[in-house]
This record gives sequence, structure tokens and C-alpha cells, in this order.
Amino acid sequence: MRDKDKTKCSAVPKGQYESFLRLFRANEDRLFGFILKLLPNFTVAEDIMQETMMTMWHKFDDFEEGTSFAAWGMKIARFKVLEFHHQNRRPGVVYLNDEILGKLADNETSCKHDNCYLDALHGCVDKLKDQNHQLITLRYSRQLSVKQIAQQLSISVNVVYKTMAKIHYMLQQCVEKAVGF
Repeated sequence: MRDKDKTKCSAVPKGQYESFLRLFRANEDRLFGFILKLLPNFTVAEDIMQETMMTMWHKFDDFEEGTSFAAWGMKIARFKVLEFHHQNRRPGVVYLNDEILGKLADNETSCKHDNCYLDALHGCVDKLKDQNHQLITLRYSRQLSVKQIAQQLSISVNVVYKTMAKIHYMLQQCVEKAVGF
């Protein structure tokens, strides 16, 4: 924990700290599911979750009691994901744009359960051709780098990037269709 965070914890009344933790723990899975649907890379989603939690804690004084803690957290998470996309933009990679992220955020309550987007994504991945499914599995399940995938499949890094961009686009279209965009 950074010194600034320690100072904040000790300067905050115990009740406020406990209130934040209670609300956060009650909504943690929902927030993480939301981040994961916007950024389907588990490792990066965990990092974004940590950043979101820290921002929520630092801005907890701005939270209006009686409003939706989850909605407030999702708004912060959405900005963290947008920030991540802008900082890590690479040529040839398709990202969910600001409009799609906004629709996902606005439609959060339209899901019948917390993981409808994740379920749709899994269904869409299952529909991929074997070669594309293999690339997705190597990249996200086995967490290999693009360079490692290229070496393993004896293809160029550029081909991997272009193919992954096409797969991301297909998955985005499939998920949008599955959840009713």
C-alpha cells in the first residue's frame, strides 16, 4: 500500500472505511464482470479492477448514499477501460470504441444475469473456425504473447496481429447480435 493510501485509511473514520468495503465486496463480482466484458483479457481486467477500486476509494466522498454503488463503480471502470484503450492503441487491432463501451455501460441492467455478455462471448468463441479458435485459446487461455504464437504456428507476427484484429471484430459483431444491440 502506498503512503498516500495509508494516510487516507488512517484519516478516514472507521465507519466510512467499513461502509466502502461492505459496498465494494457486495458489488465486486458485478464490477469485475462488467470490466471483463469490456476488456476480455483476464490479466488486464484484473489490473483495471484494481485501478477502479483505488479510484472508487479515493472518490468515495463523491458517492451519493442511496444511489447505485455498482452503477457508480461501472462508470469509473468504463473510464479506466477507455483510458487503457487510448494508452495501448496498436495499429491493426480492433478495440471496442467509445460508442460501444457506452452502450455496454448503459445496457448493464438489461442483462438477465450478471454474465450475459460473458456468456455471449463464450458462445461466439465456440462458433469460431478451428484456426481462429486456436489463436484465441493461445492468446487468452494460455496467455501467450503474439510473438510466441507466431513462433509456435510458424507464421509472422504481422499475420497474427491482423488475424487477431479480424477475430476481435467478428467476436464484437457476434456479441452485439447476441445481446441485442
